[in-house]
Amino acid sequence: MEHLGEFNGRPVIKSLSESGWDKLGITAQDILKVVGDLPKDTQIREIENSMLPQFLKDALLENNNTAIYEELDVTTFPEYVAAYISRMLLNVVSFLVTFLIAIILVSALMYAVNIIGEFPLLGAINHLAGGVLGIGLGIYYRMDRIPCADSDLYDRDWNNVLCDG
Repeated sequence: MEHLGEFNGRPVIKSLSESGWDKLGITAQDILKVVGDLPKDTQIREIENSMLPQFLKDALLENNNTAIYEELDVTTFPEYVAAYISRMLLNVVSFLVTFLIAIILVSALMYAVNIIGEFPLLGAINHLAGGVLGIGLGIYYRMDRIPCADSDLYDRDWNNVLCDG
């Protein structure tokens, strides 16, 4: 068995599998059950000293509680960090894929509408209907903004036609 050095007077081995523990059926989970999870202050220190972006450190610190552990179906701190980051990445990738699909669908619909709008009779009807709708909306919104009161800003005859008629 190759040793990497010593820690607290005990030899440090290269990995669990090289120690023969896997032959005995001892896993990393078994060791964590015996040793226990990291203390809360160590967890906080590990998150703060990590090379993660600040927003991710803040999120990990804020959500490091039993309710989130249950939601993520984890029991230890390393599992929590891995599950939280992987869920966040999965959410980002899902959003990007959905956004890309939406852009492709909207572009395809715009292309289809442009093709339909180029038919001779349909194109003329489209232009005429758009002009009528534009004029109608313009008149509606303009009428809505003219005050119905005697004012020096508006011609009294025009104001009377709009307000009294």
